[in-house]
Amino acid sequence: EIYRFFIVKKFTIKMPQGVPPEVTNAFVALFPAGFILVFFWVIRHLLNFDINAFLSNILLPLNSFLAGNSLLGGLLTVLLICIFWVLGIHGPAIIGPVIRPIWDMSIGGSGATLALVVLFMFSKSKYLKSLGRLGFLPGLFNINEPIIFGAPIVMNPLLAIPFIVSPLIMTVIAYIATVTNLVPMMVARLGFTIPAPIAAWMST
Repeated sequence: EIYRFFIVKKFTIKMPQGVPPEVTNAFVALFPAGFILVFFWVIRHLLNFDINAFLSNILLPLNSFLAGNSLLGGLLTVLLICIFWVLGIHGPAIIGPVIRPIWDMSIGGSGATLALVVLFMFSKSKYLKSLGRLGFLPGLFNINEPIIFGAPIVMNPLLAIPFIVSPLIMTVIAYIATVTNLVPMMVARLGFTIPAPIAAWMST
């Protein structure tokens, strides 16, 4: 919103005509990006206020519930991660300190967006097709910020629904599959960037 405000109010560096668009865009971004960096640096270092730690501490009383072995705790954790992302806040950065190293999950990243990436790759929209191709390789390694902010999923009520609901359904399936011994229990927590099929094999 700060960035948008700068652009709308034209608080940017104006470049003369004939300058390549790539150069112009870099200079247009300079003032708003610089202001944002300084603004949050002041909050974090001069005022000594850590936003992530503040939000994590609010959730700390729920630690034993969120990090426990209950299905409801798992569902609440996934729900909070996805809701934070939809609001533009890095969900795992907030929930992570509360639940790690007890458990961690992602297929294509928070919100399980790998299927959406594949759909984008075959979209009629040139923009979405390009975004899908851009996001496919990172998505395989559970990195989906390009999709979350590029689609965008942030502040998007339509995409927010599957982004939140799909991981909840997958959590229920994973829970049932584990407690019924359909799949082996996890014995190792791997790095989040390991692709799902390999991570499933290695961690169990």
